[in-house]
Amino acid sequence: MDTEHRAPAQLEEVAVPFRPADWRDHYGPAWDRLDAARRRYDPDGILVPG
Repeated sequence: MDTEHRAPAQLEEVAVPFRPADWRDHYGPAWDRLDAARRRYDPDGILVPG
């Protein structure tokens, strides 16, 4: 296969899986503000589900 013209790997294939509780733990006190912004600007959750 021509590696120079290969499509990039999908992020889901290389990322560590996070559950919603993991995201809350990761962001700590900032979670509520971040979650409100996500719901406002990405109501369909297409950018980063979680």
